[in-house]
Amino acid sequence: MPTVYLFISIAICMLCLSSLMLLYRRMHPLILVHGYFVGTILMQQSFAVLSLNLHYVKPVLGLQAFWAFKLPGLFVQPILLLWGLKPLFSRKHGAGAKLCLILIPLLLMTAVDAGMKFTGFIAVMHWNAFFSALRYALILLAAWAYLKLLQRLMRAEEVSGL
Repeated sequence: MPTVYLFISIAICMLCLSSLMLLYRRMHPLILVHGYFVGTILMQQSFAVLSLNLHYVKPVLGLQAFWAFKLPGLFVQPILLLWGLKPLFSRKHGAGAKLCLILIPLLLMTAVDAGMKFTGFIAVMHWNAFFSALRYALILLAAWAYLKLLQRLMRAEEVSGL
C-alpha cells in the first residue's frame, strides 16, 4: 500500500504542476510565484512547529516515507493553496461560490494528510482532520493577507498586468 500511495502521489504532483499553466493564465505571474513560495514556507514551517514540536505527529524514517511526505508538501499542497486563493482574487464569483471554491482545495489538502496517516508515513499521536483543516484555513488566510498587500504595493508601483 505505501508504494501505491507513492506512485499516486507522484502522479498527482505531475497533475498539479500541469495545472499551474491554468493558474498562470488567470493570476499575475508575480502573485503566482510569491503565492507558491509563501505557501510552501507556511506549509513546511507550520508542520514543523505545530506537529513536531507539539508532538501531534512523528514522521516515519525511511527513504520512501520521506519522498511520499515531501512531494505533496512541496508540490501538491502549495498549488492547491493557490487554487484556494484564486477565488479570493476573482471579482466574478459571489460570496457563496467563493466559499465553495475555497472549501474544495482545503478538503483536498486535508485528504493528503489523511492519506499519509492511513498509509503509515507519519505516526499519529493526537491528530484529527479538523486540526489539519484549521491549519490549512489559517495558512490560506495568512497567504491571502500577504498577497493582498503585495498586490496593493504592485498597484502603487504601477506594475503592468494588474
